[in-house]
Amino acid sequence: MNPLRILLVLGVCLMAWGTIVTPPVLAMENDLPFVLQQRLEEPLQARVKSLLRERNELNNPYKRGAFSKSFRKVDDSTYKVSFNIDTAEGGRMTTQRFLYTLKLDAPGGAWRIAAQELQDTYSGLYRRNPGDEDFRKFDSFKLELEGLTVEAESGSLIIDNCDDRPEYIIFVRQESDLPLRPSQRPDRCPLQRAEKGKSRRF
Repeated sequence: MNPLRILLVLGVCLMAWGTIVTPPVLAMENDLPFVLQQRLEEPLQARVKSLLRERNELNNPYKRGAFSKSFRKVDDSTYKVSFNIDTAEGGRMTTQRFLYTLKLDAPGGAWRIAAQELQDTYSGLYRRNPGDEDFRKFDSFKLELEGLTVEAESGSLIIDNCDDRPEYIIFVRQESDLPLRPSQRPDRCPLQRAEKGKSRRF
């Protein structure tokens, strides 16, 4: 048989097989008409913008909102959707998850947020808060921690906090040497002497 004819026959068979076994693309259950999707998002977008306009005592924005693109239909004039609000307070952020109910009062009218139900609250996110550092001066300093002893005479001390707890300490010595006596345990790396005038972070 002619090789070209063999290739044509194989091609036709593959096309027919693909037509038979390939399932049709089905619309997702949550898919909505484009116009309806846009109308439902309008009050939610307005809510997001209103949150961004809110200010704290320092006149800084401290809230933001986000909503799901998946709407759950209750009836032709009622949909439900998830809406999150993040609130920054100092170095901590609280996230609240709401279930919003959207209502259409009249055909062809605008959708509105008719109700909100708090579903969950999470306050486990935190960050450094500029301005909460603690600056001090000392006449002498001694630290004993995990087998390490650090001693110094007069100098300055900076404590930076995170989530209302000290995150690290920086101290700057003035004229005296900074003797370090590292632990003799073999599982700990020895520390080298800091150069005069340099700061060390713990």
